[in-house]
Amino acid sequence: MARVLAYVALVGVFWGGWPLVARAAGPTGATGTLVLVLVSLAPVAALAFGSGIALPGGAALGWLALAGLMNGAGLVVFHLLATDRSIEVSAVVPAVDTAMLLVTAAGGIALFGEALTLQKGLGIASLLLGIALLRPGA
Repeated sequence: MARVLAYVALVGVFWGGWPLVARAAGPTGATGTLVLVLVSLAPVAALAFGSGIALPGGAALGWLALAGLMNGAGLVVFHLLATDRSIEVSAVVPAVDTAMLLVTAAGGIALFGEALTLQKGLGIASLLLGIALLRPGA
């Protein structure tokens, strides 16, 4: 469990921090997103090549390709939002992240048969409240 908590903290710092660093660069548009993607390949490639794991094949490769397309499209739009100085980054980034969490929670329940417990339902309701409170312009 300690490893999981450490990973959660690291993801929080890295994914929570990169929009702030990107905003410091100013509005860079789709080219800025391209720089993000290309540079982000360095740690991913280091881990992939260092672990010696072979490329997934068959259906797994197709699913990963689709996930990659979705990730790239989301990254372009997210980067445009994060670097738009007419929008409060402290409101829009948490709202976008929360919307992503809602999609993931609903998808886990609908697609993978995960249980919708009272605790999970309260968490989802709290996410919705968070979006309402943090929405840009609120």
